[in-house]
Amino acid sequence: MKDMLIVHHYDASPYCEKIRLMLGHKQLEWQSVLQPMMLPKDELQALTGGYRRLPVLQCGADIHIDSAWIARVLEQRYPDRPSLFGAPRPDLDLLVSWADSVLFWAVVKLSIGQHADQLPAAFLADRAAMAKEEMRDARQAQQELLSTRATLARYLDWLEHGVLAQGRFLHGDAVRYHDYALYHCLWFLDKTAPELIRTGTHPRMADWMERVAATGHGTRHELGAHDAISIARDAEPRPFTAGAAMGGDPVPGTHLSVRADSNGVETLQGTLLAIDADSLHLEWISPAAGKLALHLPRLGYSFTLQA
Repeated sequence: MKDMLIVHHYDASPYCEKIRLMLGHKQLEWQSVLQPMMLPKDELQALTGGYRRLPVLQCGADIHIDSAWIARVLEQRYPDRPSLFGAPRPDLDLLVSWADSVLFWAVVKLSIGQHADQLPAAFLADRAAMAKEEMRDARQAQQELLSTRATLARYLDWLEHGVLAQGRFLHGDAVRYHDYALYHCLWFLDKTAPELIRTGTHPRMADWMERVAATGHGTRHELGAHDAISIARDAEPRPFTAGAAMGGDPVPGTHLSVRADSNGVETLQGTLLAIDADSLHLEWISPAAGKLALHLPRLGYSFTLQA
């Protein structure tokens, strides 16, 4: 049980697709816990200290948050499987950052604008509460559809004639993390407006997407959310080793409130176990699941000290 990979996700999520492909890359067997697309998410938040975003990777009583961090966890746990990471590529790190902060939100705006008349009011209210401009005003997104499509077309041209013209994958001949981290945005766009990619105007992109998708999702089994909570309750967090803290960082035992810098207003709470330049590790006592360890990246998250 302690080595079981449990992925909390939903099928329509692009960030969850990113994780599913990385599980396929590592040729792993995993348990799928389907979670709601919008609040309430009581079973999920019983494991995360209040965090609502997906995907979340659960390994017994260890809860791993954020897809970038989960990639590191999979690499550390399964170093003998095909590697997710090649040689350091700061240029591709910047590409992924742009994809997350610019490309993804342009696709969100397009999707909401195209479906403004069909989306349930509860869904729009849920996404608006996540404090992102692209999700606050469906009517404005609808009115700006032509502009958004033109912007996305320009982005696709940059990719088609830039990084996707360099080889079979971003690192050359092998698919790596950076491919999945760009692909999930384009996977979402392909679901929303396939004509932008698949009308012959971006042949390199379409071929690259087919090669990335061929990775597959590994071996998936379904698991109930209550079963996942029971597994966490019957387990203990695993020992881990963190790097050196940065100057001025809080000391272990400090109670912290952690919040994502974008796309979410909720916080998670916990007592600091360890902190280093790349990650935060908190202990949280869940009323439903007992003692848990919450692990998440430092980049993209802010914390405040609690009394």
